Amino acid sequence: MAKASILLIFISVFIALEARAEVWQPMVAPEFTVTTTKVDLRSKGDKLQLAENRVRFLSKWRPKAIEWCKQDPECLQVSDELWFTIHFRDGSFIAVTPDHGVFELKMPWKPLEDWRDHVKRVQRFVFDLATEVELEPRDDVGMGHITFELKSTFGEDIFLLRQFLADRFNHPELAMGVLEQDFSNSIPLAMMKRTDLLAKLIEDVDHGRITDMNEMIKRTKECLSFKQHEIEFDDDSFEDRAMRAQKSAEAFNLLADLKIARIAFLKTQTEPIPLIDVLAGRESLPPSEAAARFESYVEQTKREISKYWRFLPQEWKLNPEVRRVMRSETSLSMMDLPVGSGRPFVPPARTAIIVDPRISLEDRLRETRSAKEMIQTLKEYISLATSTTDLFRAKQVRRTILAQEMIVHFQMMNPTEAERRAFARYQRDPSDPISLMQRCKDLLEGWRN
Repeated sequence: MAKASILLIFISVFIALEARAEVWQPMVAPEFTVTTTKVDLRSKGDKLQLAENRVRFLSKWRPKAIEWCKQDPECLQVSDELWFTIHFRDGSFIAVTPDHGVFELKMPWKPLEDWRDHVKRVQRFVFDLATEVELEPRDDVGMGHITFELKSTFGEDIFLLRQFLADRFNHPELAMGVLEQDFSNSIPLAMMKRTDLLAKLIEDVDHGRITDMNEMIKRTKECLSFKQHEIEFDDDSFEDRAMRAQKSAEAFNLLADLKIARIAFLKTQTEPIPLIDVLAGRESLPPSEAAARFESYVEQTKREISKYWRFLPQEWKLNPEVRRVMRSETSLSMMDLPVGSGRPFVPPARTAIIVDPRISLEDRLRETRSAKEMIQTLKEYISLATSTTDLFRAKQVRRTILAQEMIVHFQMMNPTEAERRAFARYQRDPSDPISLMQRCKDLLEGWRN
């Protein structure tokens, strides 16, 4: 009996370990930055003075770290180097390194759950300790990059990486004021120099020409090799650069959770996300439009937007139009987001067509010659609606974009009974192009009224 019990326990533990191994857990690491306004920590100018300024802080910082380490049972030791590392008993560490204008604090990759478990440790040994020596994170100097391990994030899923790149291209607001705006250090993918390379990469994935993850990563790095973009890839990791310096351990956990949840959302999107020309030739987004797009991004990711408004720049929070977006309880589909003007980018790949949001769905449907083409057109617009909010404008919602309405009502809102019946009517017998067209017209007419 005892042997049977031991065997059952062993089997249960084995099953639990196997189940845990199959859980998708991206490994992430923060890169915190702290600085000061008292002296110049920039790498340009007098090198001797720069070294003296850095030593001035390090000579106070390391002894204080040693003192705090002795008081904390989780802390093992502080290294002897001037640029020191704090080691912990579980193998984790905090390494202090130099960067342009700041001190950078690097830590190893861990699952998000581990960062949540150690939030007090990170707060104490990064932020509280820095405050003790008159250092602080600042919005105007330094950044708060988050590094992801490629293997645990994407594995061998080439399509997921393709979706991730398209999604970031379609959400330039993240690097155009919402979480960061530094076009010298984190250029939005929508403003990248070689958009044609990205479009070709997506075309090759969609046509099955890329079947090896190493080749996918190599091609991705080639696309981003011209300048520093909001996303930077290495052989075993990628860095999300479009973030201001986090002010607390909790802020890092919130942002890491949002980015991981977004990738989890993309894992559910089986249709290829098309590239969208959101900027339409513009070099910036109005703060109200960027805030509204960010609201949709967060809520579509199944996170509470109220937790993320804090990351907007302070001047935006004082902007009346942005404050109206932040207070609004109206569905984003009813908000009037300006399109702007400009030339839509047309890449060489048909499957990667950047859809011009000003083209009516009705016009697209009239151009179709078969039920198959019609269904594909609807799918493109459904994918479009799940990857951008640039279409969500009051004038367009009532006249066009049937597929966008489906997404808005059936994924982001609770549909009315009439809408349920209309959607069910559309789903019946899609093989008949005449009846499908009539049902599309019925739906458009119903929502128009």
